[in-house]
Amino acid sequence: AEYMGITHLISHLMSVSGMRGAAVALTLLAIVVGAVAQLRAGVAKCDVSLPVGVPLAGYNHGDRRVPYWPLPEKRQYTTFMMPSVGIIDPTWSKALVLDDGAGTRVVFSTMDGIGSDETLNALTVEYLQALGSSLTLSNITFSSSHSHSGPGAISPRMLWALAPATDLLVPALQQTLAQNVAACIYQAEQALQPAAMDIGIAQLLGATVNRRAGEDPGISSTTIDPNLGVVAVNDAAGNVLATVFNFAFHSVCFGPSNMMLSSDLAGAACRAVEASVGGVALFINADAGDIDPAPGMCNAPNATSSDFSGGPIIAAAVVAKRAELSPVPDVKITMVSKVVPFGRTNLNATLGRFDNCTSGGDLDICSLCEAINCDANIHMDENWLDENPVFNAIRFDISGVATVAVSMPGEPLLALGWMVRNDTANLGYDQTLLMGYSNAHMGYFAPPLQYDDGGYESQLTFFGIQTAEMVREGVFSVAAPIAPASNIQMSATPRRK
Repeated sequence: AEYMGITHLISHLMSVSGMRGAAVALTLLAIVVGAVAQLRAGVAKCDVSLPVGVPLAGYNHGDRRVPYWPLPEKRQYTTFMMPSVGIIDPTWSKALVLDDGAGTRVVFSTMDGIGSDETLNALTVEYLQALGSSLTLSNITFSSSHSHSGPGAISPRMLWALAPATDLLVPALQQTLAQNVAACIYQAEQALQPAAMDIGIAQLLGATVNRRAGEDPGISSTTIDPNLGVVAVNDAAGNVLATVFNFAFHSVCFGPSNMMLSSDLAGAACRAVEASVGGVALFINADAGDIDPAPGMCNAPNATSSDFSGGPIIAAAVVAKRAELSPVPDVKITMVSKVVPFGRTNLNATLGRFDNCTSGGDLDICSLCEAINCDANIHMDENWLDENPVFNAIRFDISGVATVAVSMPGEPLLALGWMVRNDTANLGYDQTLLMGYSNAHMGYFAPPLQYDDGGYESQLTFFGIQTAEMVREGVFSVAAPIAPASNIQMSATPRRK
């Protein structure tokens, strides 16, 4: 309609004042055309598998650990962990670049691995810019699938290295991986083309369970996050370019006895999506800190097959939701990226929290510690764990629906996920995608109630009882400035009286 009106105006001005009037009208036409933003998208999928022999990050026990840990056994790529012996399926790096045509360009970079490492991400951006890209850290969300059979020895953070969950950094491996991930992002950026996009959220039940059932009052195995976010990106002709799906589960079908690289259940789901609709499937994990695959989801033809039965189950739900979406080229994207300082760790290592021991024990140590408040309150510096995570919030306005995708730099428990969803709903967003395991890996994020109840996830919440609140505040600080609603305050975090 705008174009027809300008055409009529050109004709009228030419008849009235000749070419001078036409020049004015053509200038107006250029302004209108420039104002009609056109989404462009580019996607790439790259095999970034590191050499056989690298440690597998995720488990710090069983076959993964050297037999006489903590005594090292130095090999080419390993020190405290045993070397991998093969590859079941590749370690994939995938990149989706979105440009709204109005000055905003964002990137989703996903990789099959245990967690996102901020030093690897910074190095990736250096290599990316050396290739000629103008992208910076503030444009990119780096997300890990949380496969427990991905590559280790790629992070300098000593806490994970000595646990040993990742092993000591091998700089050559980190550099190789960063170069390959950068090349993948650059390939996607170079492939930008006119595109259409839509986002929706389905509900997927029966695929996951809560592994803290029995530890937390009121939590059962079915207390999970059923939200399955789906992002559909097509080219101008309607062909599938990419499908992003956002769902919460630990990718732990392979246990510590597996010594071969694999993308695990997340990879099986991606393969099934790609086989069904084509294009590239990118998985972004959510609030999976206490969420595992449900029984039967990890069934496979044999012990070394990653064709898990849960892959097609998750994919079917993704494909069904994708079919309901209506991608359009008119997409507005707004992004805020911010470094949020956390300070030193606050381990609060008490017998009550670590061993549920508040009375009795050898020499009545538990009773004594409960009385005098024994607390190994260790404050580790940034050599041990990242203290300055990057938080991202990306707002998508599509067909009158405001969706926000927010990053969290580690493993948010379900309860924190719901708090964040409530916060973003209060900010006026219609839909929320929770991007856990993104931009850094700072451990688990147990809210105060779960922190007090103890257990594995509580013990690996490293910044004290306020850790989850600090994550909430970080998310809120980037989501609020671009929110539909204004002057909204965060609600109080539930605490046990």
